This record gives sequence, C-alpha cells and structure tokens, in this order.
Amino acid sequence: MVASQKVKTPTMEFYLFYISSSALRKAKRLQRRWSRLLFSQVLKTLNIHEKLSLKLNDHKRTYKIEFYFDEKYGKKQLNEIIRLFETYFISRLCRSINKKRKELTTTALLTSAHIQLAEKDDDDDEDDEQINGEANTAKEKANRNDEKEYDDDDDDNNNNNEENETDDEETMQDNQDEND
Repeated sequence: MVASQKVKTPTMEFYLFYISSSALRKAKRLQRRWSRLLFSQVLKTLNIHEKLSLKLNDHKRTYKIEFYFDEKYGKKQLNEIIRLFETYFISRLCRSINKKRKELTTTALLTSAHIQLAEKDDDDDEDDEQINGEANTAKEKANRNDEKEYDDDDDDNNNNNEENETDDEETMQDNQDEND
C-alpha cells in the first residue's frame, strides 16, 4: 500500500439507462446518503451575538449562536443532520473552547505570577542589601586581615632581601679589593 500526501476518496459511478421515476428517486436518495455532505451546504444562516459583562471581580463573555438550516433537505433529514451536528460539531466546539480557555487562564496566571514576583523582588532588595552589606563587611574585614598578613610577610622578605643585598654589596667590594 502506498501513502499519498493528498488522500483521495474512492468514487464510483453508476449509469442508469431507461429507468422509471421511482428508481430515479431511489437513486437520488442513495446518492445523497453516500455522498459527503458538508455543514456549509446544510446551513442557511448563522447569527452570533456576543455579550460582555464587566462586574467588579467578574468579567464574562456570553455568546449566543443561532443556526438556521436549509429547508430543502426535509424534516427527516434535518432531524438526522441536527442529531449529527449535536454529536460531532458541538462536542468539538466545546473541546476547542475549553482548550482556548485553559490557554488564556494559563497565560493570565503566568503573567500575574511574573508581576507578583517582580513586586516581591522589589521588597526583598532592601533586605538583600542589608544581608549583603553585612556579608560584604565581613569579607572586607577578612581581606584586610589577609592583606595585613601578606604585608607582614612582604616586610619580612624585604628586610631579608635588604640584608642579602647589603651582604652581596660587601662581598662584591671584598672581591674587588682582592682583585686590586
């Protein structure tokens, strides 16, 4: 079996020669039953009314959707169409609305969470500065002590180096005196 990018619905053609009117009506009924009927072919008009109510803590949108079906399909077919419409279309519409509502509430929650975190961060900055100030003071004190120790070590090394330099100078002078 070979897959195709465009799925084609299999079709079949019947040629009816010299048939009676009752056979022709049955053939038309069979044709309608087997053919795919789109919702747009059945729907005559569609009216959508939106109502937005803004209360103190409650914002609501109410939609009223009115479907008007074409009457040429007959009462029996319209009942079947309405049943299928309720079964498939309404359930898909409800799933789609719920999915969109969840996305909107998730983004609203994330946005409010970011706002709350930003507000919370502003309050914490002062506390952090106090804590960081105390920590910085302790670090600076430790650094000064370390620098003092290094300076003391450097002073000792410098004194030793100065003594070594004077010793070296004396030996150099002694060597020169001996050479002269």
